[in-house]
Order: sequence, then C-alpha cells, then structure tokens
Amino acid sequence: MEDFGKWFFGESSNLTGSCLSRAAAFFAEGQGMRFRMELQILALHRRETRRDALRFLVAHQEYHPKLGPMLWNTCNTVFVLLQEVFSAFPMLKVQSVTMAAAERASNALILIKCAASHRDAKRLLVNAEIQEYLYAILKTTHRDEPHDRLKLRSLEVINKLLEEGDEETVLALAEARMVLYCLRAILASPISAKEVAALVLQRILMNESGMKCCCRPICQFIMIARALTFTVEERSIVLSRQLLRRIAACFLCLSKHPRALEVLHDCLPMRLGDPYISNLIQAEPIAWEILREAAANLTGGRRGHRHVEPRVLRFGPIGKPPGTWVN
Repeated sequence: MEDFGKWFFGESSNLTGSCLSRAAAFFAEGQGMRFRMELQILALHRRETRRDALRFLVAHQEYHPKLGPMLWNTCNTVFVLLQEVFSAFPMLKVQSVTMAAAERASNALILIKCAASHRDAKRLLVNAEIQEYLYAILKTTHRDEPHDRLKLRSLEVINKLLEEGDEETVLALAEARMVLYCLRAILASPISAKEVAALVLQRILMNESGMKCCCRPICQFIMIARALTFTVEERSIVLSRQLLRRIAACFLCLSKHPRALEVLHDCLPMRLGDPYISNLIQAEPIAWEILREAAANLTGGRRGHRHVEPRVLRFGPIGKPPGTWVN
C-alpha cells in the first residue's frame, strides 16, 4: 500500500497538504462512496475478501444507484457472482443448505439483480440463458428458511429482467420452464415469494407474445387458471392484498384470450365473494376494478355461465372469518 497515494491522488505516497486537500475535495463531492464501492467490487474477485465484500455491497446498494452499471462493466464480476450461487448447488441436492451458504448465495443473487437493472445487461443475461442457472433453486420443494430465501432472490432476478417488458426477454422466459416454476412458487412458498412469482407471471401474461406462448398448449392455459383458482380457494394458503391484486391481474389477462369463454368460465374463484377477501380487494381499488373486468369478460352475460360479482360485506366488531390471512 506504499503506492496508494500515487495511485489514488496521482502524486507520491507522502500525503502532502496538496494530497489531503484533493482527498477532502474528492469525498466532499460525494465520490467517497463510489470509491469504496469500486474497491469492494474488486474485493469480490478474491476468495478471502469475497464474503465481506458481498455483505458491504448488498448493505449499501440503495445508497448508490449506479452500482448496477458498475457491477456489469467490471470484468468477470457477474461470473464471480454466479460462482457464489453455484457453490450452493451441491447442498440443494441433499437438501441441507446452511444459513451461511444461503446468505452468500442470496447476496450474490441480489447483486446479479442489481446488475440486471442495467439496460444493456438485461438482454445479454437472457441471451446467456441465466434462467437455466436458477432452475436448480426454483425447482426445489424443500421448505425451510435457506431454501425459501434462495427461491425468493431467484424470482427477484427474473422479475428484474422482465421489468421493461422487452419482447425477446418475455418470449425467452415464457418458452422456458419459468411459468411452471412460478405456479409452483405461488402454490407452495412463503407470502413474499408468492407475490414475486405472481408478478413474474403477470408480466409474462401481459405481453402478447408471452400470452401466446403460455396458451399454445391449451392444457397449460387451463393449468395456470386452476393454479390461481386453487390459491384463492384453499383456506390454508396465506394471502395478502398485493397477492390478490396480482392474481386478479392474471385472471384479467387470461380473460382476454379468445378461448376464455369456452374454457375459463368455471375457473374464476367463487371465494372472491368471501366477505373477508372482498374487503381485502376493496382496499386495493385497482384490484377491485381488475376483478370486475375479468368477471365481465369471463361471463360475458352468456346464459349458462356462472357470473361472479365481487360483493362488499363488512364484519361486525368481533367477526372474523376462518383461516389464516395476512393484510
């Protein structure tokens, strides 16, 4: 470190008054955090400093909006992050992921998501089929905190890739096994993972190419609708306002498909008329309107079709519906 001053300040390593004044100006301009970020990104490339670097970058990502481009534009950094994710794969097979390994892999996934926020990175990551590296995590059925944390972070990476609705990105993910794994997460994951999985599914269905890809085999079309219906109907599944809103949006997308009247008129959950669920949805005005439109599309006023109109019922001071729900 004897050449640190020369490398950083462009002068000799002796910290003269000129050097110190330049350092003060550098940090006063808000460049100090950027410099620390750059040092920590470089520290990712050394095994002995990688764990602490991961923790630092994750803890300070919100304070430095340009971290994504910095990660993407630093040579081999994304590869190093993927190596950290790969390190958890052997433990996934024996279903014994430790908290320490899950933390490191989760932090790496958070930084990959951060890098995916860079516009140039999204398509290149999809072209590299990054989703293939996440399937080993998404397909796990083991239910404990380390597995659930890794699954949530993997879904967040996919959601970040779909954020701008790029046609090629949506099509690449819709043609993969992503829809199946999203449905599995919606049915059997903690509430946070359910919400992100439902959002990923919603983004795919909102895209015309994504909808066509999902509905190309009619059996998959029906499978999506039935999985969403089961999520609402099953009392043992935890729901939230945000999850209900996204499920309603998925039903609205499905209801606009030409085959909807023939296939889906029996799939809209009757339990959406449950007083407690109605109150949850009513607290989200957008979800309320989405649900009304989906019900209108699916029933279409045709005779013989079951019409589901959301009802607003309020509970008394001590009334409480059965089941476990989260607001």
